[in-house]
Amino acid sequence: MDDRSARFVTINRVEASADLRHAKVYLIPFGEDKNRVMRHIRKASGFIRTRIANSMNLRITPELHFIYDKAFENGLRVLKKIDEIANQK
Repeated sequence: MDDRSARFVTINRVEASADLRHAKVYLIPFGEDKNRVMRHIRKASGFIRTRIANSMNLRITPELHFIYDKAFENGLRVLKKIDEIANQK
């Protein structure tokens, strides 16, 4: 992976299927162009999967499904609403 923008990503959680053949990777890309970062990471999923396979002793390396996690944005929105309510008093 040679795109520097893809380096500013936080993996928030990973959910593996019962048979470990699939894994949903919820991540939060930071930076100006979140869509570009997500596209790049999805495009590099084979490379990432190979790196995981080479570094871990797994019988099956799961297929990775990268999902944009809106939890951080939702949290900021809730904090903003709380601040608005607090400032109204």
